[in-house]
Amino acid sequence: MLLLCFCKDEVTVGKCLIRELIVAESASAYLPTDGVFCSSACLQSAGKDRKAYSPLDEADALALETDSERSENNNRNTAHNKNISSISPTLSNAGALLEMKHLWDEFHSLGTEMIVTKAGRRMFPTFQVKLCGLDLHAEYMLMMDFVPVDDKRYRYAFHSSSWVVAGKADPVSPPRIHVHPDSPATGAQWMKQTVSFDKLKLTNNQLDDNGHIILNSMHRYQPRFHIVYLPPKNSQTVTEDNCNDNFKTFVFPETSFTAVTAYQNHRITQLKIASNPFAKGFRDCDPDDG
Repeated sequence: MLLLCFCKDEVTVGKCLIRELIVAESASAYLPTDGVFCSSACLQSAGKDRKAYSPLDEADALALETDSERSENNNRNTAHNKNISSISPTLSNAGALLEMKHLWDEFHSLGTEMIVTKAGRRMFPTFQVKLCGLDLHAEYMLMMDFVPVDDKRYRYAFHSSSWVVAGKADPVSPPRIHVHPDSPATGAQWMKQTVSFDKLKLTNNQLDDNGHIILNSMHRYQPRFHIVYLPPKNSQTVTEDNCNDNFKTFVFPETSFTAVTAYQNHRITQLKIASNPFAKGFRDCDPDDG
């Protein structure tokens, strides 16, 4: 299974995750970029009973737009925690640099598309980061989730080679967390090499039981990367009130994409073929399926 459970205090962190990720907010509430993860109970299908999984709020969306206007040579992302002032000292200096940023930027300029299949399809470009500033001896979990960019459904207008709004978003997919399979590990282990989420798969199968990330086709999503600090097992510092201090969230705007079952923009197809060693012409299947 892709979603594993490495919990130092399953009761506390389980309650925390359920409270922050699963508990439904009001219909008008937007999902914030903070308060999602603590020292992390990892559920096979987090939030399966949630009735509303809202897109980024206006402040977060504006922040993403601002981030996207930064220098193309700056691949280091600042944390998107709104509780940054109270964050754990083991995370205060943590930083993440997006690998292959130039390739992400190239796709982003065209409007990145990611294939979703029933069996699950790996992302290309692969989400990879280089970490810095972690405590060498502390233990961390690394994980990702995907949030809707907005509450709209899209279609591709071939006559204008552009995406246009086709209506309101479809009913939400069950939100899931993908935990890096090497979790948990020490800061020293995470920082010694590039961290790759090459096992993560995207699916449009609402009944998926393989732990893949469930997305709706023709909807836009923003990947989010989370570093979660795991206090020592005998630590008395983790409570439901302060567990939100133990994570740090990073959002790279250039990694946003539209989920599709077949590529719509021929330029995206061409770029995928040119840059992906596993691409097989214009076919939609590849070794990652299944």
